[in-house]
Amino acid sequence: MNFDCFEHLKGENEYLEACINDCCAAERCVRVTPGDTAIYARRAIENLFKDQSKRHNTRPANLAESIQLNCDALTTDSELVRQKADEIRKVGNRAVHPTSGKQKGGQDVFADIDAETKKNIAQAMSIVKDLFDLLCLLHGNPAGHEFDEMLVPFGQYFIERRISSPGAGLEDDYFVYRESGYRVHYYLQYLSWGEAIEFQQRQMEANRRVYENYTHGSRLCLPDLVLSLTCNSDCKLLLYSARAQSKLLSELDKPMTMRQAMKLGMDICDALLELKKLGMHHRNIFPASILLNKTGDDHYEALLLNLQTSKILDSTRTVNTRLAAACDSNLYIPNFLRLQNINGSEWEKVDVHALARVVLFCLNRKLAYATSVGSFSMYTNVKFSPRLRELYTKLFYRDPGMQHVPSVQELREVFAYEYDHCNESPNR
Repeated sequence: MNFDCFEHLKGENEYLEACINDCCAAERCVRVTPGDTAIYARRAIENLFKDQSKRHNTRPANLAESIQLNCDALTTDSELVRQKADEIRKVGNRAVHPTSGKQKGGQDVFADIDAETKKNIAQAMSIVKDLFDLLCLLHGNPAGHEFDEMLVPFGQYFIERRISSPGAGLEDDYFVYRESGYRVHYYLQYLSWGEAIEFQQRQMEANRRVYENYTHGSRLCLPDLVLSLTCNSDCKLLLYSARAQSKLLSELDKPMTMRQAMKLGMDICDALLELKKLGMHHRNIFPASILLNKTGDDHYEALLLNLQTSKILDSTRTVNTRLAAACDSNLYIPNFLRLQNINGSEWEKVDVHALARVVLFCLNRKLAYATSVGSFSMYTNVKFSPRLRELYTKLFYRDPGMQHVPSVQELREVFAYEYDHCNESPNR
């Protein structure tokens, strides 16, 4: 969310300024207390009406009080969240359209407010509504939506890139998250590798503090950043959640060719190896963490989302539950192919499992049928080379004791070999 157009409001209303600053802090992945921000938002509304309240028999501040932006509404009752958000929107509409703001006695509470003030009030209501929506998302309880605590926040939303004005640079871009008419603007910018490294180091310490202070600390972590392997200024980005992974196939006109899938796998391996070379460990990747960047009719490139760096979680918790719950039911993985109990400290094995599944998913659109068949050959239904088939067979071997999980480097070498030696026919 870009708040530049509200700079003129910040100087005249300390609470609105605090509210905006909190929201900006949230965008920088700084932990924000929903209760405090809610108080700022409520007081901001009251102060916007303060000067006008003396002109009326009624007190518009009471209307602000009735909105009751409080912590409970943000964290517990989703129906109350929707109700209060709608109230905020209606207040803004009445500021723009005074005739719709009449009360029972026929009095228009906005009757003698000048046009500029009405505009400011409408803008303030809009920004508080957006802020309220954003806070719901940041704290894991978006109005009308239920999130699995193991899934990445924002995971169920399509991300469509928009350019704010012709010729604008990346710093002026913003993203729109959409699902079932629900929308919130969230300002997201690309970071250079140097900035990303610095950010990851800061985030590692922040994650540690959050984990120590809150049992379910991972739920408070925003997607840390997006590392773009190929930063394209006019691309359309689609983020697919694990829960809605089937939408990936609906967006593809046809399954990826083998070369496209291998290129996708190589790009992700390169990013993982780069992080490893820098001595940085993220928690793990899974399908919801992978962004596909469509740069042409048949060309896809990879980005990685949510590269969290909590070594505490890497070393003390198993991650198989999180990964399995995120992708098994949605990728139609048969039981005998599911990820076995891999300790969280073996993060590289988790990456390989997740990445291998994503590549397989992009190559085959008939995974539901394969589930009922329960056959590896029917499950893949892809013309693998002997080398790649051997890798997948050992990776998904029915007997956990016989499974072999290659390193990321070994997996990349296999992908690269297949990329160099396959033709461009479908699934090859």
